[in-house]
Amino acid sequence: LVFGRAKGYSFALGATCGYGELPLFFAACTNQPDMVDILLSDEDGQQSLFMRDSQGNTLFHLLAYHGLADMFEKVYRLHTKILEKRPEMGVSDFPLQPNYEGQTPLATAVQQGNTRMFARILELHREVVWGYGSVTCFMYPLPGLDTVAELTFHTFDRDSQAEHGQASPSPSGGGGEEASQRQ
Repeated sequence: LVFGRAKGYSFALGATCGYGELPLFFAACTNQPDMVDILLSDEDGQQSLFMRDSQGNTLFHLLAYHGLADMFEKVYRLHTKILEKRPEMGVSDFPLQPNYEGQTPLATAVQQGNTRMFARILELHREVVWGYGSVTCFMYPLPGLDTVAELTFHTFDRDSQAEHGQASPSPSGGGGEEASQRQ
C-alpha cells in the first residue's frame, strides 16, 4: 500500500490534486501529521520517504511547493531520526537533492515566493560554527543556495583594448599575444 502510485495529470505538481503520487506524500501535503506518523511507523513506510515522484520531486520539494513549513520540519526531523537508526536507508543530504529539473526544495520555496518556507529550510540546514554568550555564528551550506554549476571568469586584455580603443572582456586564459592573434 505505501508504494502504490497515483498516476495521471491530475496528480502532477501544480495540477488539481498535485499532492504527490505516494500515500506518504499525499498525507504530508494535505497536512495530516498523524497519518504521516502511521505511514512512517514501519520499514516500508520509512523507505517511501526516500522515493521520488515521476518528476523527480522528493517529499521535501512538494512540501516546499505547498508552503507547509511545519510539516517540512516534522518530516525533516523524522528523516534525521530514521537515518540515525538505519543509515543504509538513504543519504543524509536527501532533503537538499534536486529534482529532474535541477531544482532543490530551497529553490522551490524561492520560486513560490514563500519567504517563511525559505527561512525554515535554511534554519534546518544551518550549522553552529561557534558561540560566545548570546552571540552565535552559523554556517549555511551552499548546495541549494548557490546553484550556479560553473563560474565563467573574464579577463581584460590590455593590449587588445589599447589597439582597438575599447574595454571588452576576453575569455579567461587569453593573454595579450593570444588575444591579438584572434582579432
